[in-house]
Amino acid sequence: MKSSRSILLAIAALCIVLFATVLYLQAARDVPPCPLCIVQRYLLATLALTCGCFACLDPRLHKAGAAAGLCLAIGGIGIAARHLWQQNRLDAFCDVDPLEKWLNAMPSAQLLPLLFKADEGLCAMPTSLLGMSLPQWSLLGFIVIALGLLRYLARQEPLVPWLA
Repeated sequence: MKSSRSILLAIAALCIVLFATVLYLQAARDVPPCPLCIVQRYLLATLALTCGCFACLDPRLHKAGAAAGLCLAIGGIGIAARHLWQQNRLDAFCDVDPLEKWLNAMPSAQLLPLLFKADEGLCAMPTSLLGMSLPQWSLLGFIVIALGLLRYLARQEPLVPWLA
């Protein structure tokens, strides 16, 4: 059975890989991020930091970190699902997203525009990677993360391992 630390670190690593992949696509294939892409990036970064930080803490706090990560992953599922829905209804959302101005005014977008600055408008053509759109990959990633954290949280472990 895997240790809780390795599970949290594996989830943090998966988030970093997903984040690095979208940065590569942005830079190498000129795929500008929309506002919902940026929200998903914030969720991935926060998930990576949460799981990574809790992995370094006392093992008794690992389940708390997994629960926080699960909440973030569920939020990511919701945002990715909204992104897919919106992408399939481009005719209704072919204007500037009000979320864009708010996201681009955040300090992180000012300090790290390559990572967190949203592109204008919503009418960009959906980009695919290995036959799936980026929001589909994002949804799949958040589902895998949520299921991994849920499985870990459902494990029965004694509260005080040395007394078991």
